[in-house]
Order: sequence, then structure tokens, then C-alpha cells
Amino acid sequence: MLYLFVCATGLALADEVRVDSRERFIEVDREIQAAKQEVLEINREIMLLEEQLLYPHDQQLVVFVSLSESLPLDIDSVSLALDGQTISRHVYSAGEKAALNKGGVHRLYVGRLDKGTHIVDVSVSASTKDERQLFRQQSAKIIKGSGRKVMELSIAPGNEGTDPQFTIHQW
Repeated sequence: MLYLFVCATGLALADEVRVDSRERFIEVDREIQAAKQEVLEINREIMLLEEQLLYPHDQQLVVFVSLSESLPLDIDSVSLALDGQTISRHVYSAGEKAALNKGGVHRLYVGRLDKGTHIVDVSVSASTKDERQLFRQQSAKIIKGSGRKVMELSIAPGNEGTDPQFTIHQW
């Protein structure tokens, strides 16, 4: 009888330890997830501060790339030159291409730009759905005043079945 009591007590204690361990594991997991979230928030704040230090708002140039959702085009790469010097080049992955084709916008470049007149050259390499290779280059004269300069390379369908049109919008 005593043996049964000891065994039953031992089993009850083992179950209690198992339940306590599981609850402690769940609590530790919650603490880890909270710490991860806090680290991500701190990292985001540091990146924003770093961007503000490196590229003050008054001297900032930001360039975006967008595709029309109805455009049957597979963008391969975009190259950006400022006053004859290449400042950014991006080769798109399959996921990035899919995001652009669904209306996404890609931030191609963020950097400093002094006040004055500048020439921006954009080169785009792409292929059409019928596997034709396209290479387009377009230039724009920009005047940088005070404040941030924002530009968008917009790629949209051409008129009545022609090749896509590339437009540089300035804000």
C-alpha cells in the first residue's frame, strides 16, 4: 500500500513538473518574441536616424521605379546615372518582378544631391511576354532647389500595341 502511495505521489509530482515546464516554456517563448519585436523596432529607428544623418532632408534625392499593372513586361534591371556617373543599378529577382507587376514600387536610390541643375540618365533592360529584349535609356534635366527631390521612373503601356513608354516624373 505504501508502495502505491509513493508511486502515485511520484507520478503526480512528475505531471506537475511537466505542466510547470510547459508553462515556463510558453512564458520564455513570449519573452523572446517580445525581445525580438523590440530589437526590430530599435533597428528601424536606427536606420531612420542613419538615413537622416547621411542624407539630410534638404539635400536628399529619392528615385522610385513603378510599372503599370496591365503592362505585359518582365523588367530585368534598372541603372541610374547622375551627371554622367552611375549611382545605382539594380537587377530584379523573380519576387521583386512579381511585386512590381502587381503595382508595387521599388525605391531605387536615396542619396545626397547638391542644389543646382543636374542630368539624370535612366537605363532599363526588360523583356516582353513574347520574349523580345528591350533596352531603353532616357535622360531628364532636373533642378534641385531646397528640400527633398523625389522622382519616379514610371513604365506604362505604349499607344496601341507599341513598346512600353518610360516617363520620369519629378515632384
